[in-house]
Amino acid sequence: SGLLAALTVVMALIGVYVPFLGTVAVLMWPLPILVLVVRHGLKWGVMAVAVSGILTAALVEPMVSLRLALAFAPGGVALGWGFRKDWSPVRTLTSGIVCSMAAKLTALISDLPDYCTLAFVMAPDFALDGRLKLSKALKKHGKVLQFAPQSSDSLVIWVSRRFGALAKRITRADAEYLIEITGGLMNRMIPEIEKIASYAQDEVVTRADIDAVTEKTPDAVVFEMTDMLAQGDRDGAMATLAELLAMKDSEPIMLLAAIGGQMRRLYAAKVCERERVGASDAMSLCDVRYDFLVQKLQRSARRFSLEALERSVTLCAETDYAMKHTGGDDLLLLEDALLKIMMEAGR
Repeated sequence: SGLLAALTVVMALIGVYVPFLGTVAVLMWPLPILVLVVRHGLKWGVMAVAVSGILTAALVEPMVSLRLALAFAPGGVALGWGFRKDWSPVRTLTSGIVCSMAAKLTALISDLPDYCTLAFVMAPDFALDGRLKLSKALKKHGKVLQFAPQSSDSLVIWVSRRFGALAKRITRADAEYLIEITGGLMNRMIPEIEKIASYAQDEVVTRADIDAVTEKTPDAVVFEMTDMLAQGDRDGAMATLAELLAMKDSEPIMLLAAIGGQMRRLYAAKVCERERVGASDAMSLCDVRYDFLVQKLQRSARRFSLEALERSVTLCAETDYAMKHTGGDDLLLLEDALLKIMMEAGR
């Protein structure tokens, strides 16, 4: 144990004072710790880390020793413990990687200069595990901020205020329409609001003003197209498809994915309406942010039977498979799928 601990000190000194070779020595620094844990157990491995840390601090610098121990020791200890307990290779490697990454993040967070800001962007439902050292370091040296999506009411009020600052007014229905066709992202809506306000001749912004200058998201255009299919408007649906294909980076298989997603949302909306699911649960099942979008989905879904929506979802999956495996013309396959969906709406 003493020899292996001494070896870690020597490798740390090489890492600090020897150019080029030092990088390799630092990367190999956890190996003696790994061997020690395998041969003699976790207790001796941790003691060796502590001893080598103290000696390195005395010979080099305390902060260098601390960063080295925090960044590299946990990975070596975890790998050694996995080998000692005869874990599977996947479990052992995964444990080592997780411990190593967590340790390096902990070392990084603990030593950030005052002029530097490090941001971690996580999903809205992410929660820190207070038992982990990384979580404790984040809470000690940083701040957790929640950027929750705006509710539909709040976003409508914000849209109205943006127009008001430009000496324009907009109705709630048209504000909801603008939110729908732009995806509801504020940074996307701000330039669109400015364009609409410049274009509108009257004080009150109309739906025609919005349609004239607003760039719609592909999902919004797909929604309009499925509405046309439900109404049996083949020409309108094909014209909208041509509009979608003219968009940048739009391929038939990507459009099929968007149409399939829309059909799944319509199916979910139909089920939610039949089962009288609450608004929040319906928003989650339909994968939309705002309750007025659920209501619009349900109105559109009424043109289909539940069985027709189920067949349409299956049809989209089959068409996706055909595009990837049969070698057929993707555009023809997509047009055929749209016609079949229109036929399902008419049943």
